[in-house]
Amino acid sequence: MLMGTRLINATLPPYRLDPEARDGRVSAALAWLSALAIGASLRPLLQSLYESTAGSAEYASMIESLQAVRVAVEGTLDRPALAELDALRGRLTTAGGSSSSS
Repeated sequence: MLMGTRLINATLPPYRLDPEARDGRVSAALAWLSALAIGASLRPLLQSLYESTAGSAEYASMIESLQAVRVAVEGTLDRPALAELDALRGRLTTAGGSSSSS
């Protein structure tokens, strides 16, 4: 989760990394993810989240991927951690995404 939130934050102010830098970070994150022993149901969700931040990423795509991961880990994260994910989704929405789910 932390890796995904860091990749998302790189698309937002004050960082707003250029697309090439984000592509490199996503490639490295995917390689790292492939080395982790995590559940088969969570791996593709995290992969999608990472990939949603690549290149000229769309905020709406990031919101959708972040929400899918949030739903998958909801039972394992505490309320403050879930609130952080919700706050990040709010920042993405404010930056130009849209979200129809809560």
